[in-house]
Amino acid sequence: MKTAAHPLILMAGLALVACASDRSSRREPPPAPVNAGLAALEEPQGLAGRLEQDARDLEALLNQPAEAAATRPPRQRLPDPAPPAATDAAPGPEPVPVVAPPPEPAPPPVDTRPPEQRLAERLREVTEHLRERVNTSPTPWPDALLLSAIAATHPAALPGFQGELNSSGSALVARLSPPELRSLTAASTLLTDWAGRVTQTSDPGSPARSADLLATAARSLSGAASVRLPVATLCTRVEGFGQYDPVPTLTFSAGKAVRAVLYVEVDGHSHQAHTTPGNWAVELTQEVRVIHDADGSLQWYKPEQRVLDVSRNQRRDFFLVQPIDLPQTLSVGNYTLRVTVRDLGPTRQGRAPDQAEATVKFAVVADSSAARGR
Repeated sequence: MKTAAHPLILMAGLALVACASDRSSRREPPPAPVNAGLAALEEPQGLAGRLEQDARDLEALLNQPAEAAATRPPRQRLPDPAPPAATDAAPGPEPVPVVAPPPEPAPPPVDTRPPEQRLAERLREVTEHLRERVNTSPTPWPDALLLSAIAATHPAALPGFQGELNSSGSALVARLSPPELRSLTAASTLLTDWAGRVTQTSDPGSPARSADLLATAARSLSGAASVRLPVATLCTRVEGFGQYDPVPTLTFSAGKAVRAVLYVEVDGHSHQAHTTPGNWAVELTQEVRVIHDADGSLQWYKPEQRVLDVSRNQRRDFFLVQPIDLPQTLSVGNYTLRVTVRDLGPTRQGRAPDQAEATVKFAVVADSSAARGR
Protein backbone atom coordinates (compact mmCIF):
# COMPACT_ATOMS: atom_id res chain seq x y z
CA MET A 1 0.00 0.00 0.00
CA LYS A 2 1.38 3.32 -1.08
CA THR A 3 1.53 6.26 1.35
CA ALA A 4 1.51 9.95 0.54
CA ALA A 5 4.89 11.33 -0.34
CA HIS A 6 6.64 13.46 2.28
CA PRO A 7 7.08 17.13 1.21
CA LEU A 8 10.84 16.74 1.50
CA ILE A 9 10.65 13.75 -0.83
CA LEU A 10 8.77 15.83 -3.40
CA MET A 11 11.31 18.63 -3.19
CA ALA A 12 14.11 16.16 -3.61
CA GLY A 13 12.38 14.72 -6.59
CA LEU A 14 11.99 18.08 -8.25
CA ALA A 15 15.65 18.71 -7.65
CA LEU A 16 16.55 15.47 -9.30
CA VAL A 17 14.34 16.26 -12.30
CA ALA A 18 16.08 19.57 -12.74
CA CYS A 19 19.44 17.96 -12.53
CA ALA A 20 18.38 15.32 -15.09
CA SER A 21 17.18 17.87 -17.55
CA ASP A 22 20.36 19.78 -17.13
CA ARG A 23 22.46 16.68 -17.72
CA SER A 24 20.41 15.78 -20.85
CA SER A 25 20.91 19.19 -22.29
CA ARG A 26 24.67 18.78 -21.88
CA ARG A 27 24.60 15.19 -23.16
CA GLU A 28 26.69 13.80 -20.22
CA PRO A 29 26.61 10.15 -19.28
CA PRO A 30 24.00 9.37 -16.59
CA PRO A 31 25.34 9.01 -12.98
CA ALA A 32 25.43 5.72 -11.17
CA PRO A 33 22.10 4.77 -9.58
CA VAL A 34 21.63 5.84 -5.95
CA ASN A 35 19.77 2.70 -4.95
CA ALA A 36 22.30 0.14 -3.88
CA GLY A 37 19.80 -2.41 -2.63
CA LEU A 38 18.06 -5.27 -4.46
CA ALA A 39 16.26 -2.73 -6.65
CA ALA A 40 19.56 -2.05 -8.41
CA LEU A 41 19.30 -5.54 -10.03
CA GLU A 42 16.04 -4.58 -11.76
CA GLU A 43 15.74 -2.66 -14.91
CA PRO A 44 15.00 0.99 -14.51
CA GLN A 45 11.39 1.82 -15.20
CA GLY A 46 11.80 5.31 -16.37
CA LEU A 47 12.06 8.60 -14.64
CA ALA A 48 8.95 8.17 -12.52
CA GLY A 49 10.14 4.86 -11.16
CA ARG A 50 13.48 6.26 -10.26
CA LEU A 51 11.93 9.21 -8.49
CA GLU A 52 9.68 6.98 -6.46
CA GLN A 53 12.59 4.71 -5.59
CA ASP A 54 14.72 7.69 -4.64
CA ALA A 55 11.97 9.01 -2.43
CA ARG A 56 11.75 5.70 -0.61
CA ASP A 57 15.48 5.60 -0.17
CA LEU A 58 15.54 9.16 1.18
CA GLU A 59 12.72 8.40 3.61
CA ALA A 60 14.59 5.34 4.81
CA LEU A 61 17.69 7.41 5.37
CA LEU A 62 15.73 10.05 7.27
CA ASN A 63 14.11 7.46 9.56
CA GLN A 64 17.32 5.52 10.24
CA PRO A 65 18.78 7.73 13.05
CA ALA A 66 15.58 7.56 15.05
CA GLU A 67 15.39 3.79 14.79
CA ALA A 68 19.09 3.40 15.62
CA ALA A 69 18.68 5.61 18.65
CA ALA A 70 15.71 3.53 19.76
CA THR A 71 17.63 0.27 19.49
CA ARG A 72 21.06 1.60 20.69
CA PRO A 73 22.13 -0.02 24.02
CA PRO A 74 22.65 2.31 27.02
CA ARG A 75 26.10 3.82 27.40
CA GLN A 76 28.20 2.30 30.14
CA ARG A 77 29.88 4.59 32.76
CA LEU A 78 33.61 4.62 32.32
CA PRO A 79 35.61 3.99 35.51
CA ASP A 80 37.23 6.96 37.24
CA PRO A 81 40.83 7.54 36.18
CA ALA A 82 43.48 6.05 38.50
CA PRO A 83 45.42 8.50 40.68
CA PRO A 84 48.71 9.62 39.25
CA ALA A 85 51.71 7.52 40.15
CA ALA A 86 54.13 8.82 42.77
CA THR A 87 56.96 10.90 41.38
CA ASP A 88 60.25 12.18 42.74
CA ALA A 89 58.91 15.69 43.04
CA ALA A 90 59.54 17.52 46.32
CA PRO A 91 56.81 16.67 48.83
CA GLY A 92 54.57 19.44 50.06
CA PRO A 93 54.30 20.48 53.70
CA GLU A 94 53.19 17.69 55.97
CA PRO A 95 49.88 18.25 57.67
CA VAL A 96 50.14 19.43 61.27
CA PRO A 97 48.74 16.77 63.57
CA VAL A 98 45.90 17.94 65.71
CA VAL A 99 46.70 17.32 69.37
CA ALA A 100 43.80 17.15 71.67
CA PRO A 101 44.18 19.31 74.82
CA PRO A 102 44.86 17.38 78.01
CA PRO A 103 41.88 16.83 80.18
CA GLU A 104 41.45 19.31 83.02
CA PRO A 105 42.40 17.89 86.41
CA ALA A 106 39.62 17.13 88.71
CA PRO A 107 39.17 19.70 91.49
CA PRO A 108 40.50 18.62 94.88
CA PRO A 109 37.95 17.37 97.31
CA VAL A 110 36.56 19.96 99.68
CA ASP A 111 37.83 19.60 103.25
CA THR A 112 34.78 19.96 105.43
CA ARG A 113 36.61 19.60 108.74
CA PRO A 114 36.58 22.52 111.20
CA PRO A 115 39.47 25.01 110.86
CA GLU A 116 40.91 24.03 114.26
CA GLN A 117 41.12 20.38 113.21
CA ARG A 118 42.75 21.24 109.89
CA LEU A 119 45.30 23.49 111.64
CA ALA A 120 46.15 20.76 114.13
CA GLU A 121 46.74 18.32 111.27
CA ARG A 122 49.02 20.77 109.45
CA LEU A 123 50.99 21.52 112.61
CA ARG A 124 51.46 17.80 113.23
CA GLU A 125 52.90 17.36 109.73
CA VAL A 126 55.19 20.39 110.13
CA THR A 127 56.52 19.32 113.52
CA GLU A 128 57.25 15.80 112.28
CA HIS A 129 59.19 17.27 109.34
CA LEU A 130 61.12 19.64 111.61
CA ARG A 131 62.03 16.87 114.05
CA GLU A 132 63.37 14.79 111.17
CA ARG A 133 65.50 17.72 110.01
CA VAL A 134 66.80 18.32 113.54
CA ASN A 135 67.94 14.69 113.72
CA THR A 136 69.61 14.68 110.27
CA SER A 137 70.71 18.23 109.46
CA PRO A 138 74.31 19.30 110.19
CA THR A 139 72.88 22.65 111.42
CA PRO A 140 69.83 21.77 113.57
CA TRP A 141 69.60 25.16 115.32
CA PRO A 142 67.14 26.93 112.89
CA ASP A 143 64.71 24.00 112.86
CA ALA A 144 64.91 23.64 116.65
CA LEU A 145 64.09 27.35 116.95
CA LEU A 146 61.00 26.82 114.77
CA LEU A 147 59.93 23.95 117.01
CA SER A 148 60.22 26.20 120.07
CA ALA A 149 58.02 28.81 118.37
CA ILE A 150 55.32 26.23 117.59
CA ALA A 151 55.47 24.85 121.14
CA ALA A 152 55.11 28.36 122.59
CA THR A 153 52.22 29.50 120.39
CA HIS A 154 50.40 26.13 120.03
CA PRO A 155 51.27 24.00 123.08
CA ALA A 156 48.91 21.19 122.01
CA ALA A 157 51.08 20.54 118.95
CA LEU A 158 54.21 19.86 121.09
CA PRO A 159 53.06 19.16 124.63
CA GLY A 160 56.40 17.75 125.85
CA PHE A 161 58.78 20.21 124.21
CA GLN A 162 59.72 22.09 127.40
CA GLY A 163 60.50 18.80 129.10
CA GLU A 164 62.83 17.85 126.26
CA LEU A 165 64.82 21.04 126.77
CA ASN A 166 65.26 20.21 130.47
CA SER A 167 66.20 16.56 129.90
CA SER A 168 69.87 15.86 129.30
CA GLY A 169 69.05 12.54 127.62
CA SER A 170 66.62 13.84 124.97
CA ALA A 171 67.50 13.63 121.29
CA LEU A 172 66.94 17.36 120.90
CA VAL A 173 69.49 18.24 123.60
CA ALA A 174 72.00 15.77 122.11
CA ARG A 175 71.87 17.55 118.76
CA LEU A 176 72.54 21.06 120.16
CA SER A 177 75.72 22.55 121.55
CA PRO A 178 75.60 23.96 125.10
CA PRO A 179 75.42 27.61 123.88
CA GLU A 180 72.65 26.70 121.41
CA LEU A 181 70.72 24.85 124.10
CA ARG A 182 70.94 27.82 126.48
CA SER A 183 69.81 30.21 123.75
CA LEU A 184 66.95 27.89 122.75
CA THR A 185 65.76 27.63 126.36
CA ALA A 186 65.74 31.41 126.71
CA ALA A 187 63.92 31.80 123.37
CA SER A 188 61.31 29.21 124.36
CA THR A 189 60.63 31.00 127.65
CA LEU A 190 60.44 34.35 125.91
CA LEU A 191 58.01 33.14 123.23
CA THR A 192 55.81 31.33 125.73
CA ASP A 193 55.47 34.47 127.88
CA TRP A 194 55.08 36.64 124.80
CA ALA A 195 52.21 34.51 123.46
CA GLY A 196 50.38 34.92 126.80
CA ARG A 197 49.52 31.22 127.03
CA VAL A 198 50.58 30.98 130.67
CA THR A 199 49.89 34.38 132.20
CA GLN A 200 46.66 34.90 130.20
CA THR A 201 47.36 38.63 129.98
CA SER A 202 44.78 40.84 128.32
CA ASP A 203 47.28 42.47 125.95
CA PRO A 204 50.20 40.06 125.35
CA GLY A 205 51.47 41.89 122.29
CA SER A 206 51.65 45.42 123.68
CA PRO A 207 54.94 47.23 122.95
CA ALA A 208 55.60 47.96 126.64
CA ARG A 209 55.16 44.30 127.63
CA SER A 210 57.24 43.16 124.65
CA ALA A 211 60.08 45.47 125.67
CA ASP A 212 60.02 44.11 129.24
CA LEU A 213 60.09 40.50 128.03
CA LEU A 214 62.97 41.17 125.64
CA ALA A 215 64.94 42.89 128.40
CA THR A 216 64.34 39.93 130.71
CA ALA A 217 65.52 37.51 128.03
CA ALA A 218 68.63 39.60 127.44
CA ARG A 219 69.44 39.55 131.14
CA SER A 220 68.94 35.80 131.32
CA LEU A 221 71.42 35.33 128.49
CA SER A 222 73.99 37.82 129.78
CA GLY A 223 75.35 35.19 132.15
CA ALA A 224 76.08 32.90 129.22
CA ALA A 225 77.75 35.55 127.12
CA SER A 226 81.51 35.83 127.12
CA VAL A 227 82.98 38.96 128.63
CA ARG A 228 84.22 41.43 126.00
CA LEU A 229 86.33 44.61 126.02
CA PRO A 230 85.04 46.72 123.12
CA VAL A 231 87.07 49.83 124.08
CA ALA A 232 90.53 50.16 125.68
CA THR A 233 92.57 53.37 125.42
CA LEU A 234 94.94 55.69 127.30
CA CYS A 235 93.31 58.94 128.41
CA THR A 236 94.17 62.16 130.17
CA ARG A 237 90.77 62.43 131.88
CA VAL A 238 87.72 60.18 132.47
CA GLU A 239 84.38 61.44 133.77
CA GLY A 240 82.04 58.51 133.11
CA PHE A 241 80.99 55.81 130.66
CA GLY A 242 81.97 57.02 127.22
CA GLN A 243 83.11 60.40 128.65
CA TYR A 244 86.89 60.53 128.35
CA ASP A 245 89.70 62.49 126.70
CA PRO A 246 92.26 60.26 124.95
CA VAL A 247 95.94 61.19 125.03
CA PRO A 248 96.91 63.44 122.09
CA THR A 249 99.56 61.00 120.85
CA LEU A 250 100.70 57.44 121.48
CA THR A 251 104.31 58.33 120.69
CA PHE A 252 106.34 59.21 123.80
CA SER A 253 109.87 60.57 124.33
CA ALA A 254 112.53 58.28 125.68
CA GLY A 255 113.84 59.05 129.15
CA LYS A 256 110.59 60.60 130.36
CA ALA A 257 107.96 59.04 132.59
CA VAL A 258 104.48 58.78 131.11
CA ARG A 259 101.40 59.08 133.29
CA ALA A 260 97.98 58.24 131.80
CA VAL A 261 94.60 56.74 132.67
CA LEU A 262 93.66 53.36 131.24
CA TYR A 263 89.96 53.39 130.25
CA VAL A 264 88.35 49.97 129.52
CA GLU A 265 84.70 49.27 128.67
CA VAL A 266 83.43 45.83 129.74
CA ASP A 267 80.50 44.04 128.08
CA GLY A 268 78.98 40.60 128.63
CA HIS A 269 79.82 40.51 132.33
CA SER A 270 77.69 38.59 134.81
CA HIS A 271 75.51 39.84 137.68
CA GLN A 272 75.02 38.25 141.06
CA ALA A 273 72.65 39.00 143.87
CA HIS A 274 74.44 40.96 146.60
CA THR A 275 74.12 40.25 150.28
CA THR A 276 72.20 43.50 150.55
CA PRO A 277 68.62 42.74 149.45
CA GLY A 278 67.60 44.35 146.20
CA ASN A 279 71.17 44.95 145.00
CA TRP A 280 73.25 43.44 142.23
CA ALA A 281 77.00 42.94 142.18
CA VAL A 282 79.60 42.77 139.42
CA GLU A 283 82.93 41.21 140.40
CA LEU A 284 85.94 41.43 138.09
CA THR A 285 89.73 41.48 138.13
CA GLN A 286 92.12 43.41 135.86
CA GLU A 287 95.86 43.13 135.20
CA VAL A 288 98.10 45.12 132.82
CA ARG A 289 101.35 44.21 131.06
CA VAL A 290 103.66 46.24 128.81
CA ILE A 291 105.59 44.11 126.32
CA HIS A 292 108.49 45.15 124.05
CA ASP A 293 107.52 44.13 120.53
CA ALA A 294 111.12 43.60 119.40
CA ASP A 295 111.87 40.66 121.72
CA GLY A 296 108.56 40.00 123.57
CA SER A 297 110.09 40.88 126.92
CA LEU A 298 107.92 42.11 129.78
CA GLN A 299 108.80 45.77 130.49
CA TRP A 300 106.14 46.74 132.99
CA TYR A 301 103.50 44.90 134.99
CA LYS A 302 100.44 45.89 137.05
CA PRO A 303 99.25 42.94 139.16
CA GLU A 304 95.69 41.74 139.09
CA GLN A 305 93.32 44.12 140.87
CA ARG A 306 89.90 43.03 142.16
CA VAL A 307 86.91 45.23 141.30
CA LEU A 308 83.50 44.89 143.05
CA ASP A 309 80.63 47.09 141.93
CA VAL A 310 77.24 47.07 143.74
CA SER A 311 74.09 48.81 142.46
CA ARG A 312 70.32 48.57 142.81
CA ASN A 313 69.93 47.83 139.10
CA GLN A 314 71.96 45.58 136.86
CA ARG A 315 74.77 47.48 135.17
CA ARG A 316 74.36 47.98 131.44
CA ASP A 317 77.20 50.46 130.99
CA PHE A 318 80.25 49.13 132.82
CA PHE A 319 83.81 50.46 132.57
CA LEU A 320 87.11 50.25 134.46
CA VAL A 321 89.55 53.08 135.16
CA GLN A 322 93.14 52.53 136.30
CA PRO A 323 96.13 54.93 136.48
CA ILE A 324 99.15 53.91 134.42
CA ASP A 325 102.71 55.13 135.14
CA LEU A 326 105.08 54.02 132.38
CA PRO A 327 108.72 54.04 133.52
CA GLN A 328 111.27 56.44 132.01
CA THR A 329 113.63 53.53 131.47
CA LEU A 330 111.72 52.29 128.40
CA SER A 331 114.13 52.15 125.45
CA VAL A 332 113.35 53.32 121.97
CA GLY A 333 110.98 50.98 120.15
CA ASN A 334 107.39 49.80 119.76
CA TYR A 335 105.38 48.47 122.68
CA THR A 336 102.08 46.72 123.38
CA LEU A 337 100.03 47.41 126.48
CA ARG A 338 97.88 44.30 127.12
CA VAL A 339 94.97 44.45 129.61
CA THR A 340 93.26 41.26 130.84
CA VAL A 341 89.85 41.27 132.58
CA ARG A 342 88.43 38.18 134.34
CA ASP A 343 84.80 37.76 135.38
CA LEU A 344 84.38 36.16 138.82
CA GLY A 345 80.59 35.94 138.72
CA PRO A 346 78.83 32.89 140.26
CA THR A 347 77.64 31.66 136.85
CA ARG A 348 81.28 30.78 136.15
CA GLN A 349 81.64 28.51 139.20
CA GLY A 350 82.90 25.05 138.38
CA ARG A 351 85.01 26.21 135.47
CA ALA A 352 87.85 28.61 134.76
CA PRO A 353 86.90 32.32 135.08
CA ASP A 354 85.75 33.87 131.83
CA GLN A 355 88.23 36.46 130.59
CA ALA A 356 88.94 38.84 127.74
CA GLU A 357 91.95 40.84 126.53
CA ALA A 358 92.51 44.14 124.74
CA THR A 359 95.67 45.87 123.56
CA VAL A 360 96.94 49.44 123.12
CA LYS A 361 99.91 50.05 120.81
CA PHE A 362 102.40 52.89 121.53
CA ALA A 363 105.96 53.86 120.63
CA VAL A 364 108.98 55.43 122.38
CA VAL A 365 111.26 57.66 120.29
CA ALA A 366 114.52 59.52 120.96
CA ASP A 367 113.51 62.75 119.22
CA SER A 368 111.18 64.85 121.32
CA SER A 369 109.78 66.55 118.20
CA ALA A 370 108.47 63.20 116.97
CA ALA A 371 106.71 62.71 120.30
CA ARG A 372 104.86 66.00 119.69
CA GLY A 373 103.62 64.66 116.36
CA ARG A 374 105.77 66.92 114.16
